[in-house]
Amino acid sequence: MRIYNGTYTINSPTGVYRTFKIRTVGKRSKMKEGTRIISIKEGHGYVGFGFVNEKNIFVWNKMKDSFHTACADMIVDFSENPSGNKWVARGVEFLLSKRCKVCNKKLTTPESVESGIGPVCGRRV
Repeated sequence: MRIYNGTYTINSPTGVYRTFKIRTVGKRSKMKEGTRIISIKEGHGYVGFGFVNEKNIFVWNKMKDSFHTACADMIVDFSENPSGNKWVARGVEFLLSKRCKVCNKKLTTPESVESGIGPVCGRRV
């Protein structure tokens, strides 16, 4: 099991979805270079909430609530066993974000990830 850098969307059977980004910080960050963090998409940006190593996510104390902790647990479960964990049995999907086939922008909504085309390009095509 390994947790990789990337952008992921978790889609629940109710249609509610959340998008997460796992990345390694660079030299210009206030954090030590090479540190990996997880962020959740809120509005037009991402808000960090924890540190990531190869096998686990450690939620920051100031963000340690049931929502962020549950999200971290869900991502760890999906990375350990993508097709047979308790979340899959409940109808939750774990999607690796892709790029739009038309404009190459990152796709994060479940419908766009599955179709390969974003909503703006979908209206134009």
